[in-house]
Amino acid sequence: MGKYQFSYEEKITIIREHEENHKTLKAICEEYDISKSYLCYILRDYRQKGKESLKNTKYYSAEYKLKVIKRHFEDGISVADLTRETGIQYRMLKQWFQDYQKRGEEGLSTRKRGRPRKPQPNTPEEKIRQLEMENEVLRAFLEECERWDAKNSGTK
Repeated sequence: MGKYQFSYEEKITIIREHEENHKTLKAICEEYDISKSYLCYILRDYRQKGKESLKNTKYYSAEYKLKVIKRHFEDGISVADLTRETGIQYRMLKQWFQDYQKRGEEGLSTRKRGRPRKPQPNTPEEKIRQLEMENEVLRAFLEECERWDAKNSGTK
């Protein structure tokens, strides 16, 4: 499936397609490139909690995640019951369980997404070295561009 996150407006449009235009789940899934399980989750969330539930992506603290995990592992509450009780998707709960089993409580803290930032130089010497390396890269690129121009300027 394609897109995983939908904006509030997109979710409302998808719900209207089903509720007002009477489109089938299959047709909506194909048109919006959305999984049936996620579509059902959006519809169920909307029917149970209204439009407001579609607005925000929810973030859970590591403490809350641990509390939910302990209810499953220590108290024996099923994942389906936890899903109904907390409103958290089955898939997300399973991910929490996997993270907890692999890395313990540390696995429950929110992971940063995207490319990690480059460390900033601490001393003037480190800054100078970084700038020298950038200059080397730029000089090499400039030389390559000049060679390409020289090679291609006579072929016109």
